[in-house]
Amino acid sequence: MNPSRPFKYRLTPGIEGEYEPGSRGRVLRNKLGINRKAEIDLAEVEALSSAQFRYLNTVTDQTVFTADFLRAMHRDWLGGIYEWAGCYRTVEMSKSGFTWPPASRIADNMRR
Repeated sequence: MNPSRPFKYRLTPGIEGEYEPGSRGRVLRNKLGINRKAEIDLAEVEALSSAQFRYLNTVTDQTVFTADFLRAMHRDWLGGIYEWAGCYRTVEMSKSGFTWPPASRIADNMRR
């Protein structure tokens, strides 16, 4: 990993592992065509704020957090930005020395 860009994702091939053209490998491919890191960060934060506000009015202490519900929440947050939002990851990921759990185990782990 390039030490001058310690926050860059390291990904294996797959739709979630594609970078936006012109982003110098800093921005994942997105529906908005954003290729600047600061702009995609802002888009994600704005989408998160909007999703949080919607869920603030619907989630109660009786809400059951199932795998399907969590996937729906992820899609509601990032679905306007990324094609893969709400889907289980199919690529292997690491960032800044941290490696995410294997993609092949996500669906089973979420079911449990």
